[in-house]
Amino acid sequence: MVGTSGPISTAGPGPSDPEWLDRLVDMHVLSENGDAEAAAAAREWLDRDPEARRVWGEVQRTCELLHTQPSG
Repeated sequence: MVGTSGPISTAGPGPSDPEWLDRLVDMHVLSENGDAEAAAAAREWLDRDPEARRVWGEVQRTCELLHTQPSG
């Protein structure tokens, strides 16, 4: 998968690895901002990796909370 920051691999040991989490968050941000390639790669990853799906949900909920908080 290629996004604005270059190739993002979905392989890795899992959420205890900071690089794994960074990749997942990068894909989430890119997907949320209209990157169709990132969204497609994320769907593939989430379809085959239940732990990535669980963490993606946590990232999504955190983003929603941040969007609802008043700025300042």
